Amino acid sequence: MKKVKYIFSFFCFLLMTQGCTTVDKTDENSLQRIEFDLNKQHVNIHDVGLISDIAIVNLANEEVILDEINKVIKKYDRIYILDKNKTHSVFIYDNSGNLINFISNVGNGPEEYIQLTDIFTNSMDATLNLVSRMDRKILK
Repeated sequence: MKKVKYIFSFFCFLLMTQGCTTVDKTDENSLQRIEFDLNKQHVNIHDVGLISDIAIVNLANEEVILDEINKVIKKYDRIYILDKNKTHSVFIYDNSGNLINFISNVGNGPEEYIQLTDIFTNSMDATLNLVSRMDRKILK
């Protein structure tokens, strides 16, 4: 029994001494230096072309109550509004603010989603895509 304790102690000592060795990984050639000039003049977001147009659209529908608007996409003559928290739906409006349709397919079926996470439009085939992270689906 004393021999087993001695061997165990030796391996623990060996493991502790080898586990504590350090390797200097700060090679001057492998580091990339990033510099920030805090005195540089900042550019207004409206001047860089990120936002091309701003419009206020009155959503003329008393039947739809949105909790929180998580994402808005304006594509062609449609406005897509994602409410992923309360209604778990996507509301589709025209440019005048009239409700055209809505998508609310919560469930476990093949054309349904469990947790609506995001929406995006595919410019290749002009479709609206719904992302459901929990069940790993992208629905068109």
